[in-house]
Amino acid sequence: MNNVEQFEIEWRRLLIKKLQPLLTKLNKAADGDIQAVIDRQSEIRELYPTQEDAHEAFGQGWITEDEYRSIAEMLETETGTHATAARDELKSLINRYRREIKDFEFEALPEAEKQRIREQQEQHRQEHERRMKSWLEKQN
Repeated sequence: MNNVEQFEIEWRRLLIKKLQPLLTKLNKAADGDIQAVIDRQSEIRELYPTQEDAHEAFGQGWITEDEYRSIAEMLETETGTHATAARDELKSLINRYRREIKDFEFEALPEAEKQRIREQQEQHRQEHERRMKSWLEKQN
């Protein structure tokens, strides 16, 4: 492995190490946000189980038009939170760096070792295909 490849691996490892505590905090925040959303959705669904119920409440003047639209949207979709979006993006970034590290490490291997790994992966792929084919035949 040359110095450039080693540098590329090490800065990614350092960045992952520095980002990991942030990911932990985002996971906790996302869990709290998700629970708050679930609680709020449960309350709303208890009061207005269907969009028609919410529409009737709006028609009776018990809720405003904005509240009705918000309830209808919530009943139609399950929306994430800012924390879950940030967490998911950070996870994606960390996973990308981990894949890049593995790629650099693989490229630094001797050609014979790379070939051995490729052959092993092909054997695993073929075995998986064989098992899936066998399983599918049993299902029919």
